Amino acid sequence: MVVDWGGGYGKIPNKIWGFVDLSKLRNNSRIKFGGITQLQPAVYAVVESAVVLGDGDDTELLREVETEVEEFAEGYVSKLKFFLAPVDAFVEPAVVVPNIGGKNNSYLWLTGRHNWGDLFVSWLHKPHQDLTKEDAPVEDDSDEYRRRSRRSGTYGRNFGQRGCR
Repeated sequence: MVVDWGGGYGKIPNKIWGFVDLSKLRNNSRIKFGGITQLQPAVYAVVESAVVLGDGDDTELLREVETEVEEFAEGYVSKLKFFLAPVDAFVEPAVVVPNIGGKNNSYLWLTGRHNWGDLFVSWLHKPHQDLTKEDAPVEDDSDEYRRRSRRSGTYGRNFGQRGCR
């Protein structure tokens, strides 16, 4: 779930572990917990939060994030770090997948599906290299691909117009 943590943190993905109903708590109770210094009456989610890495490898569709952890032991996360997030700070669902080959607390955060159309239109308006020209880069194994494709009957088939003649 994307949570808007406000100033300095912004909107970042969080993994929900459970919920706590503290709506019966007295105002100004002076309880401090999970990153909240003045706990107010509300319903909270117990979450693992993340930080967005700004190393420049991000794309329009993916951003690398790392969950905040207390400690690692021998390269593995050995102690998790939890926060209380007010449910009224929830922004939208998040799709986050493990970053295979990255650190054990590294994940890839996919841009929300509602943004994909705008990203595609933006991509269409960008200049692109015409790969149909003769000077376009050619892969070394193209002859082998053609040979195998001809044997299997897939080379040159137009999959986008199946059934059309």
